[in-house]
Amino acid sequence: ADEQPPVLQNVSVAEAAEEAAAESLIAFPGVSYRADIEPGLSCIADPDHLHRVLGNLVRNGAQAMSESSNREQLVSVRAQRIEGRCEIEIVDRGPGVRENLRARLFEPFVSAAPEAGGTGLGLAIARELTRAMGGELELTRTGAEGSTFRVTLPAG
Repeated sequence: ADEQPPVLQNVSVAEAAEEAAAESLIAFPGVSYRADIEPGLSCIADPDHLHRVLGNLVRNGAQAMSESSNREQLVSVRAQRIEGRCEIEIVDRGPGVRENLRARLFEPFVSAAPEAGGTGLGLAIARELTRAMGGELELTRTGAEGSTFRVTLPAG
């Protein structure tokens, strides 16, 4: 993607997550949001880029649950400072990422849910934006109980 270079600053993780979740979950009224974020936690990030990254991950989780889950539909954002890094985890209770897609999940035009009409660019762009801010985005857990994506950025 042809993105603007990030303008890095201190960003409140709780505020960024709340705003991204509120916007992303409008289309998913049956999905709840829960935050477990270390009080006062901030990271060094571009606020717009972080919003896009978190929004994409929350929306993907909500979409996965709305298509297949009969348990409580909940997207959680957990975040804490660990050794000078800010670790933000986005957790859903969807069906998990199909095994045949896991190795290519962050490649452009690879969609975990093509039936939902996505382009397969969301995770590729989210990873690119995260890396441009000096961080990393990875899938850390997936299975029948849901998936966890971790965004790691420098702590503020």
